[in-house]
Amino acid sequence: MANNNNEEIQKENLKVAGKVYNPSDYKSNSVVSNGIAITHEQASDTWTEGTIEATIDDLNGENVKIPRTGYDEDK
Repeated sequence: MANNNNEEIQKENLKVAGKVYNPSDYKSNSVVSNGIAITHEQASDTWTEGTIEATIDDLNGENVKIPRTGYDEDK
């Protein structure tokens, strides 16, 4: 009985592991599809934003530099 249950769990895991992004995932009620859609959006945003030069794209087309200051702990 335990072996049969284990096989069913493995089959379910393969369904999740084999899933790839599909645009319909944004409208799905499935937790897995929703998670894949969110992850795809995050990866897409990161790819679109570009490199890690510590700048923010301004709406006027200018890059706003993020100051590189360390953490100063008062002693």
